[in-house]
Amino acid sequence: MKSNSSLYTRFCNHLEKGCNIVIGLMLAVLVIVISLQVFSRFMNKPLLWTVDVSVILMIWFTLIGMAICVRKGTLFTIHIFPETMRKTTIGLNYLTIVSTLSLGLFFLIIGTQFVLETKSGVSGMARIPLPVTYSSLPLSGLLVSIFSVEHFLKSIRKEGE
Repeated sequence: MKSNSSLYTRFCNHLEKGCNIVIGLMLAVLVIVISLQVFSRFMNKPLLWTVDVSVILMIWFTLIGMAICVRKGTLFTIHIFPETMRKTTIGLNYLTIVSTLSLGLFFLIIGTQFVLETKSGVSGMARIPLPVTYSSLPLSGLLVSIFSVEHFLKSIRKEGE
């Protein structure tokens, strides 16, 4: 029988794979939308909605990408202490995990409140409901939180070995 942490890791693997697929699709749509924008301006008939759509896609792309970077541990870090100071390194690792989890929960809670407060608004030219744009914030917060818990579980398991 698999341990709970390995089941959680498998869940996170599937979640990351889904995020990568969504980001790939967003990138493809973004390329098409920006190409339309350039071509339409070249023809002196600009499509104004393309600006709103490209901004929304970039926001979603960036926030989901941030969550994936949290999972992979590829966000910017500075290594101050040598590996010989193991207890200090472990403590800082836990501090990083707790800080990242706190940020994820903050995005989740504040982002949800923001989505609810802007539920009647729409974007400028494309007339896209604002919650479509702003729901990327609580979603990325949820993903960051899930991936931070995975790091916590891996740290505990690694420390126990």
